Amino acid sequence: MKAQILAALLGLAPLAAPAATLTFTGLPDLGGVAAGSEDWIEAGVTVSGGAESYGIENAAHLDDAGTGYASKLTFEAGGAVFDLVSIDLSRQRQNFYLFDTEAWWADPAPLSYDNVLIEGFRGGSRIASLTLSTDAAEFGLTWHTLTFGGLFAAIDSFTVSALSPSSYPEGAECTDYPCGHFWIDNVTLETGPAPVPLPAGGALLAGALGLLWMRRRTA
Repeated sequence: MKAQILAALLGLAPLAAPAATLTFTGLPDLGGVAAGSEDWIEAGVTVSGGAESYGIENAAHLDDAGTGYASKLTFEAGGAVFDLVSIDLSRQRQNFYLFDTEAWWADPAPLSYDNVLIEGFRGGSRIASLTLSTDAAEFGLTWHTLTFGGLFAAIDSFTVSALSPSSYPEGAECTDYPCGHFWIDNVTLETGPAPVPLPAGGALLAGALGLLWMRRRTA
């Protein structure tokens, strides 16, 4: 315990890591015509790939295909290492349906597919990934907060991508484009540990050593 205290006073142990949350407040809607041309910078994080708002203010919109809106966004914190803590994801009905080839007059049945891919990178290598579906039937009818625990820890970048269906069963098709889309908001990450500044650590160390000396003298 004493070793841990002295290490903290010397600046060798971390304090609580600062958190940053991207709220996309004021994110413009450029009509999906210039995806990838401008970066969004907020809370020291650069979002490249053409983040734009559409339909929901102050949230980034992703389409899987068929529009000019971004299908993949990349998040970087100026080369710093960080943990991805959580992301708010919206639900959205997907436009993927299965048609009965025998009974062509029957209503098509909706199909769900994984339309979200989140990947974490360190030094250019992918170290973690997660796929999921935001289909309203599975995801609920409101915003949903994804928390990642330690899955995306100690990364220097991550991406959020909108996926198209990976396979088409016989009779299945996307009835509209985008086939699937969603919004993201409140992207929260924690940067690396902040060390105690050395001058302050030195002063605290002197006080701690004095306190230990006095306790030994009176023992």
